[in-house]
Amino acid sequence: MSLVDIKIGEKVLVKSIQSLDQLLKRRLAAFGLAEGSELRLKQKAMFKGPCTLECRGQLISIRHCDAKMIKVELA
Repeated sequence: MSLVDIKIGEKVLVKSIQSLDQLLKRRLAAFGLAEGSELRLKQKAMFKGPCTLECRGQLISIRHCDAKMIKVELA
């Protein structure tokens, strides 16, 4: 399942971010989001807008199309 498939407030573990381009992977890693990271979905914008995630105490917003590429499993 991907980040866009989970409900607000659910905790998940990141399984794969391989589909993302290298620049975005490095940027997310700088925020602490990498494979094996635990995160929580805080907010989803309407009409395929950005998703807000909490990872290691930080809030990160990413585009819907990028969130679709991040594969997760429930924690």
